[in-house]
Amino acid sequence: MNIGTKFEIEFKRDRIRVLSKVVGIEENKYIIIKAPYMEANTGASVLANSNEVTIRYLEKGSAFGFTSHIFKFISDPDRLLFVEYPKKIENQNLRGKQRLDCYLPAHMTLNEDSGHKITIEGAIIDLSKGGCQFIASKQSLEEYDFQLEIDFEVLISFNLPGLEQPLTITALAKNTHFKKRENNLSIGLRFIKIDKEMETTLNDFLSSVII
Repeated sequence: MNIGTKFEIEFKRDRIRVLSKVVGIEENKYIIIKAPYMEANTGASVLANSNEVTIRYLEKGSAFGFTSHIFKFISDPDRLLFVEYPKKIENQNLRGKQRLDCYLPAHMTLNEDSGHKITIEGAIIDLSKGGCQFIASKQSLEEYDFQLEIDFEVLISFNLPGLEQPLTITALAKNTHFKKRENNLSIGLRFIKIDKEMETTLNDFLSSVII
């Protein structure tokens, strides 16, 4: 965490969540947070000394969190909240959870029972470290008279912005949903096999664009 890092603060006793940011750090001693404004009566109770708080924040595409206690609140010259520096910060990996909205041209390759390969053109509309949402026109699937079943293994290939080498990942189809208005079939894919170098490329890309 750094000065300017945005925090979500949950006041455990009162079950209130607010957003704020870090304005100062004394490592291993305390963190200074811009105190959020609340109603007078509520604020006096919530900001009381030793009130337990849970703090969460994002950094490079991963979620972090820790539990601490308020030991000082001042209102002059500014409303500042001093919380104990955490003894332990948990890294809550966002793999498979946080997704990037996007539009990346892609194609999905399937193997029929006969061994014949089918390639479906479409696009990825959201992407995470653990999977993606692929859309294809209903006609493109009907053209092959092929029904995609849950947990069917496919290959998904796409290019990330600024990179010439496409990423090709083995995935499982986890859900399908037909969007009547767009006449598209949306297919949720979970990545199961990915080359180490490609995985690093994907993770680095997502870490750079997910804030």
